[in-house]
Amino acid sequence: MSDTDTITRRISLAPDLDLLPLLGRNDDHLRTLETELDVRIVARGHDIMLKGDERQVKKAERALVQLAELVRAGTPLRAGEVRAALRVLADDDQADLKTVFSDAIAVPSRKKWVAPKSLNQKRYVDAIRSHDMVFAIGPAGTGKSFLAVAMAVSALTKREVARIVLTRPAVEAGERLGFLPGDLYEKVHPYLRPLYDALYDMLETDRVTSLMEKGAIEIAPLAYMRGRTMNDSFIILDEAQNSTAEQMKMFLTRLGFNSKMVITGDVTQVDLPASRGSGLIEVQSVLRGVQGIRFMYFDDGDIVRHQLVSALSPARLARTADRALAALGRAAGAVDILVVDDEEIRRLNRRHRGVGRRTDVLAFPLEVPGAHGSLVGQVVISADTARRQARRLGVPLATELDLLVTHGVLHLVGYDDRDRVEARLMHERERAILSAGRRRPPARLWRGLLT
Repeated sequence: MSDTDTITRRISLAPDLDLLPLLGRNDDHLRTLETELDVRIVARGHDIMLKGDERQVKKAERALVQLAELVRAGTPLRAGEVRAALRVLADDDQADLKTVFSDAIAVPSRKKWVAPKSLNQKRYVDAIRSHDMVFAIGPAGTGKSFLAVAMAVSALTKREVARIVLTRPAVEAGERLGFLPGDLYEKVHPYLRPLYDALYDMLETDRVTSLMEKGAIEIAPLAYMRGRTMNDSFIILDEAQNSTAEQMKMFLTRLGFNSKMVITGDVTQVDLPASRGSGLIEVQSVLRGVQGIRFMYFDDGDIVRHQLVSALSPARLARTADRALAALGRAAGAVDILVVDDEEIRRLNRRHRGVGRRTDVLAFPLEVPGAHGSLVGQVVISADTARRQARRLGVPLATELDLLVTHGVLHLVGYDDRDRVEARLMHERERAILSAGRRRPPARLWRGLLT
C-alpha cells in the first residue's frame, strides 16, 4: 500500500460509552476489524485512530460507529457478531446494523433472545412472520433451522400456536433402519438429534421434556406425518432435500388452520438414491409465485458457524476458481477443488512428485497446458497449511484460500513458479485476478512473494 493510498481518520466516541463490549477483551474486536479490513486501528480511551486504504478506513469507521450504537442499545458483541456486522455492511454499505441485530426473537433460556446475523437472515425472519409457508434453501451453517426453531419456540411461548412439530426424513446412510440395533425410537433418534440440539439451545432440558410429555412439542420422522392435519401448529421440516416428491406433497398438505410451515434444506446435499428425485428441488418450480408462500435462498456469505465453515464452503471455493478461469478466458465449472489435511497432501506429494513433504496446494491438469477448450483438472489444498499461513500473515482464512485456489488454477493453465522470473509473473497475475473482486485482498498476502 503506497502512502498516497493511505489516510488517517480519528473517531471520538461518546465519553459515557462502555468501551469493553465494543473493543473486546484485550481489544479482540479491533484486531478482528484490522484483519478483515486490512487497516490499522489504535484506541486511546474514547478516541480511535484508523489508518489504511481510504475505502477500507471508511468501512471500518462505519462499522465502529454502528457497533457502538449496538453496544449502547444493550446488544452483546462477540467476535462472531463483529464478523457478521462486516458481512452485512459488505452486502449493503447503507445497512442499519441496529435494525438487523436488534430484531430479537424472545426465547425462554439463558440466551433470552436470538437475533439475525445477516441481512438475508433478517429477511428470513420477516418472511416467517408474514407468510404461512416459507422455504429456506442454502448451505449448512446459514441459520435456516436454528432461526426456524427459535421462531417456533417464541410462538409457543407467546401462545400464538398450541404445539411445535419438528420432522425430517430418516434417510439411511447406507443402512436399512430395520437392520440397526434397538427399538423404533432408538433407530430414528440419531436422525432427529439435530432438532433436539436446537431445542435444547432455546429451552431448558426439563422444560423440553415436560412439553414433549404434554404433546406441545413433537419430534418425529417425516413418514409419521401421513394422514394428519396440523391445526394451531408451527411445523418445521428439516433436511427437506432428502424428501421425495411424493413425501413433499404429503407433508405440505398437512397444513391446517392457524398454522405455519417452514421447510429447510440444501439442494447440493441430496442423499436420496439416484433414481429418486428430491422434492425440495421439484417444489421450487411448482409453487413459485403462489400467494402466501415465500422462497428464501442463502449462500456461503450467510454462514454464521465457525469461520472455517464459511471459508471451506465448496460453493465459495468453486466461485473463486470460476473467477480465475473467467479472467483467463476459460470456461467456468471445469475445476474440481479438493480440501485435505497435511497428511494427505504429503502423501500426494510423495506419490506424484516424489517428495515427502507437505505443500499448501497441488494442481493436477488433465489437458495439455496452453491447449484450447474446456479446462479439466483438480486443485488440492491443505486446510492445515492454509490455516497456518493465514495466521502468520494476519489475513482471514478465506482470503488465503482464495489465493491458493487461484494459484492452483494458474498452474492448471500452464503457469509455473519454479523459475524466479516466471514466479513473479504468476504472482502478479494472481494479484490482478484477486484485486478485481469486490473485496481487495490485503497487500501482505503476497509478503515474500513479489520480491
